[in-house]
Amino acid sequence: MQRVKGYSLIEVMVVVAIIAIMAGVGAPQLGNWLQSNQIHGQSASLSGLLRSARVEALTRNNSVTLSTSAGGSDWKGTVRMYLDASGGNSAFTPADGDILIREMDLAPGNTTIFGNTPAQDFVSFTNEGRLDETDPVVMAVCGSDGVAADGYRIEINVVGRVSERQGAQDCTP
Repeated sequence: MQRVKGYSLIEVMVVVAIIAIMAGVGAPQLGNWLQSNQIHGQSASLSGLLRSARVEALTRNNSVTLSTSAGGSDWKGTVRMYLDASGGNSAFTPADGDILIREMDLAPGNTTIFGNTPAQDFVSFTNEGRLDETDPVVMAVCGSDGVAADGYRIEINVVGRVSERQGAQDCTP
């Protein structure tokens, strides 16, 4: 009698069941990992844009402003960096001589970006690279679930230094 080589149906079903169990256990962790990376990426993009605005202000010896298309403390959407000809903290107006330097789309997907009161609508740097505000700016980049521990906190002190750290203290405006 000749022996047939291969796997039985029972053996294949057991392997498929084990793979299904492993995928079921790993899928939620994969989702959390993807959201965490998306939050970190948005935080790094915003920090880089803020640092770039400060360097532009120093290089061009003029006020450079960042403004959001969403308005208010919500920084989700298109952020414009422009040379603010009329001084700091004013809306982008080409008729006033404002010059667009760069645009970036922030917070796509399941992230939120909020700023404190000094960061409502605008963040400006003076020609000396200082923050054109009397109080420091604090921004929070969080997931749509609003869990602050998973988010990032971006701070700009009055001297203009931008710092970023994990663990936003508050994810609400």
